[in-house]
Amino acid sequence: MKENPLENKKSKQEKLAVKIEMATKEDWETYKALKLASIDASDDIEMLGMTQKDIETQKNKTDEGWKTELAPNNLKFILLAFNGPEAIGAISAKQVEAEDKIWYIYGSYIKPEFRRMGLGENILAICLDDIELRGGTKATMRVNEKNEKQFNLIGKFFFKVQRPQLLWGEYVLETDLTDERVIKKIKEVLNAR
Repeated sequence: MKENPLENKKSKQEKLAVKIEMATKEDWETYKALKLASIDASDDIEMLGMTQKDIETQKNKTDEGWKTELAPNNLKFILLAFNGPEAIGAISAKQVEAEDKIWYIYGSYIKPEFRRMGLGENILAICLDDIELRGGTKATMRVNEKNEKQFNLIGKFFFKVQRPQLLWGEYVLETDLTDERVIKKIKEVLNAR
């Protein structure tokens, strides 16, 4: 008899005791360590959607800069995923066009040893749900053309290519948070948690 892959993912998450929560200013050291780990773990800076200058800026950011990044703000938020006390993932979102209620999702990262367990799907669903609760109607992401796993993940939430950014080999993708299929997928993932 075949194993149900969703049950398998859920049991791994339960064993991990995963919780996903909104980052606060007090989480700056945890967030900093996770963000720098994501940079160090990548052997291809283009996959991060960052330039060498962006990476240097992150690595040289002051403690106050990290705290400011996590300061409460209705137009931006960061979610952190934890396995017990260990931070294992993050995702960020910020409103980019108030009139059109468009949000940009960036900085998604799951530590390599915690991938392929459904955590990316969970943290993205929570992020999209939070955007919708804040009045957002669309969400966009940039994805490197080489990042097949990211394309597969966001495809589950009906992200569609809007335009390529040829300089970095990235695509801008967008999903409509008023689309019933997207709403259904978000609820399905959240209800399975």
